Parts: sequence; structure tokens; C-alpha cells
Amino acid sequence: MIAQLQTIIDELKTGQIGAEDASGGLPEHCAPFLRTVLDVVEPGQAPSPAELLRLKDVTVELVDLLVQELQGNRNIWMPSKRADQDNLNGQLFEHLMRLRPPLVDSDKAGILADRLMEQARASHDKLVRV
Repeated sequence: MIAQLQTIIDELKTGQIGAEDASGGLPEHCAPFLRTVLDVVEPGQAPSPAELLRLKDVTVELVDLLVQELQGNRNIWMPSKRADQDNLNGQLFEHLMRLRPPLVDSDKAGILADRLMEQARASHDKLVRV
């Protein structure tokens, strides 16, 4: 079981996992974000099955927040919308800080929020069609 879990984690981190293998029902559009979460929360480590399940749940919550904001503000990446970008980044950070038990400390929460924002910008077209 541990070897299978490690294989899934390695595939997620390298991007080799397919949509049908997106570990147990994780929506396809969330898989790249899970790789980012794993890279920040569990760098170089294999989370336990329970922790992986929690990370998947948190990833879906964070991506849902991104999707909702991006669908409501399709021009968020324009330079004139910097305040909206900062607000969204702050929402991600706050969501991470409210988790109990904590997933990461405040430094890592800031790093993770920034990386998720970068990823959301790169995946904007896909996310607004979810």
C-alpha cells in the first residue's frame, strides 16, 4: 500500500498522472494544484493515506475558491486589477490559516498561496470553464 501511494505521489509531482488516475475521484482540474500542495506541504516526503486524503480535500476547497473568484472576475489578471489579485491571494492564505489542525505555518501558507495564484493565472482559461 505504501509503495502504491508513493507511486501516486511521484506521478502527481512529475505530472505523469492521467485524468483517470487522479487519485480517487479528484477532479481533473485539481490534479496540478495537488502537485503544488504536495510540493509545499510534504516536500520530498510521502504523506500517509489519511494525510493524502486531507490534502486532496484541501486542494479541492482551494481550487473551488479560485474557480469561483475567476468566474466572477474574468479580467482579474489585468494590471489594473492588482487589488483583486491581492484579495484573492489573501483569501487563499486565510483559508490555509483557518485549517485545524494547521496544514502549514504562516510562512509556508504565504508561499503556497503565491504558488497557487501563479498556477491559477497559468490555468485561467481552464478554470473559468469548470
